Amino acid sequence: MGIGEISRADVATRLTAIRRAHSSHTAAAARRAISAMFVWCMEEGLVDANPVAKTRKPAEAKSRDRVLSDAELVAVWNACNSDGDYGSIVRLLILLGSRRQEIGGMRWCELDLEAGILDAAGHAQQERCGQHDYVAAAGAGDRPCGIGSALSDPDASA
Repeated sequence: MGIGEISRADVATRLTAIRRAHSSHTAAAARRAISAMFVWCMEEGLVDANPVAKTRKPAEAKSRDRVLSDAELVAVWNACNSDGDYGSIVRLLILLGSRRQEIGGMRWCELDLEAGILDAAGHAQQERCGQHDYVAAAGAGDRPCGIGSALSDPDASA
């Protein structure tokens, strides 16, 4: 089957199969990706229409309201005791109340080890609202949050 032969019914059938096998969230992400690909194909003159158009958008997952209880947080904290950098990063997430992607996508320019400031929102937002997360308060010694080598500057060893 060539790309120009894909119909709206083909797309709808496949999105339903993805939703059933995985989740509505995965199906919605697949729909966005497929639609973007067909937009590109239209711009390149490979197809005349986007078969994703007018297909039903899968329902996005509802945000979860549940948070960990104090006992659950203690259990996670204690489980990270001897887990090296990974455990330290999980503890940092707990201390800051940050999402995995906020810390995982952090850049060195967003971290000031001397001042103990993490500008997870990025410099543009910092200039607008001046928000910072302070990471040194629960640290071990002079290492922010006890994360040690996980936050050492990669350029320092070069």
